[in-house]
Amino acid sequence: MDENIASSLKKSWLDLGLTGVAVAAEVGAMSRIISLLQASADSFFSLDRELRFTYVCPSGERHLEKSGTELIGKEIWEVFPSERGHGSTMSARPL
Repeated sequence: MDENIASSLKKSWLDLGLTGVAVAAEVGAMSRIISLLQASADSFFSLDRELRFTYVCPSGERHLEKSGTELIGKEIWEVFPSERGHGSTMSARPL
């Protein structure tokens, strides 16, 4: 798993009060999920509560026509201001 993704996830889980053992288990599970997403032809990205990109799979990068480097940490409307309020063009489902 990408070291930046792992570090971000660990910090998030520790902020939620998870113990070191729980964090290690979550990182292991997330590593397997990330591997599947990296190999998938489906586009996927995740946003935090402030609508900042936290992950974009390679297919998602192609679909959004932006690299993960351009997206990670940026608020979705900062990157795609013309899409604000246009649910028909960009749909999202919380997991």
